[in-house]
Amino acid sequence: MNPLKLMFVVLALLPMHVLAHAFDDRYDLPMPLGYFMWGSAAIVFLTFGYLVVSSKRSVTQALNQTRFIYFNHLARSAVFILRVTVYLLFLLTIFSGLWGTQDSLMNISPTMIWIVAWVGLSLAVSLFGNFWPFIDPWYTTYRLASRLLPSAMGIQFNNLSISYPVALAAWPAVGFFLGITWIEVVYPQAAVPYKLSMILIYWSVFYLIGIFSFGPVQWRKHVDMLSIYFDFLGRISIFELQFEPMAMRFRSLGQGLLFIPHLNMSKISFILAMLSSVLFNGLMGGDLWFLIQKKLLLMFSFTGTYAEYIVGTIGLMGLWLFFVLIYYLVCLWSAHIAGVSVQQIMMNYAGTLIPIAIAYVIAHNASHFVQKMQMLIPLASDPMGWHWNLFNTVDYRIEIGLIDAQYAWYIALCAIVTGHMISIVLAHQVALKQFSSISRVLIASLPMAVLMIFYTAFSLSVIAEPMVKFESVEQAPAAD
Repeated sequence: MNPLKLMFVVLALLPMHVLAHAFDDRYDLPMPLGYFMWGSAAIVFLTFGYLVVSSKRSVTQALNQTRFIYFNHLARSAVFILRVTVYLLFLLTIFSGLWGTQDSLMNISPTMIWIVAWVGLSLAVSLFGNFWPFIDPWYTTYRLASRLLPSAMGIQFNNLSISYPVALAAWPAVGFFLGITWIEVVYPQAAVPYKLSMILIYWSVFYLIGIFSFGPVQWRKHVDMLSIYFDFLGRISIFELQFEPMAMRFRSLGQGLLFIPHLNMSKISFILAMLSSVLFNGLMGGDLWFLIQKKLLLMFSFTGTYAEYIVGTIGLMGLWLFFVLIYYLVCLWSAHIAGVSVQQIMMNYAGTLIPIAIAYVIAHNASHFVQKMQMLIPLASDPMGWHWNLFNTVDYRIEIGLIDAQYAWYIALCAIVTGHMISIVLAHQVALKQFSSISRVLIASLPMAVLMIFYTAFSLSVIAEPMVKFESVEQAPAAD
């Protein structure tokens, strides 16, 4: 049986109905959380066991041989219209933040940035392939500046041809990606429209200086975190898109993750930041982080306005470094027993972690995304809070209960289990390509399977934590 077919058969065995109830805005799980964690870990382990027993070569090679289908005039015109639309929305987002109301619920900027662009585009790219280069508004600005300004103003915008420092690799992109996460989950004014617009403007200026200095290839490969981020996400899709010239071809699910060119430690760290950032976002929404934060504040005697900034930064960086350390140790274990270099193991298996990152995005954002996307209906009529009613939709009221807590939990559960199962399947395919002996495939894959099982249990505990009643610090009995 095809391993991917097995995955969906096993998922069908998961319970899909539960009578959950509210308790002070918290929800009780129908059974102890440990049952879900052990059960999900067992499903991931059984998937690994089946792959080992079947011991067949990947059946996904055929689709990888399909040829690119080049876009015709009509398709290129549709892409052009899409690019213009996205660029106008980009300008509207900046304009709304600068001159619209500063009420985040009445201004379209926060919704466009955090819901449509950050979450919506992540999911869309994962499904339909990496179409970000087709619509990237910053790259569009670069192309407009490099083509229009020389003829209009006599200014030559030739790339300065500065050689990008090889030692930096993609570490700037890692830093910027963690910076976006910091703004989203730590910065208390992350929903203030004016602040968001200024961040977009600062990044735009920095982007243009950098891309004209180093050239588009080096800039997008090493510094532009969005280009790297969407490239990684798009590799799981069955659609492989080519930007110049515009073309598309089909491939098997996740096939693009089996080989990622120019992969190094910085980009591996970027992938691990994709995992840790979403989990940290979920961690901050529960009582567990409240307890951790309180302990850190007492431990380091942090006080003042910026104390929570410091603690949040420590938590974000600490979880990322924890993921990096765990991945390194697992790859070191695998390299030791398989008799290969740890660098080779780290590079070969890094791409197989990306389905887990996508699963975390779905698990953490499903309910919030569905709810907030509805806000675009009234905001479309009055994007800046100026009491307009352009499309007669300003009085629309969102349906909060479209995805309640019980369905949000099961969406999260299925997403996490599915993501880890896909990762297990891809890791097995990597091992089959790397080792000729089935026994060596088993030996090399076992540490990675253990890592997947650990990730499954850990991520479920973080996602479920806001739904489970924990004894708060205030409720805890005082020490004698």
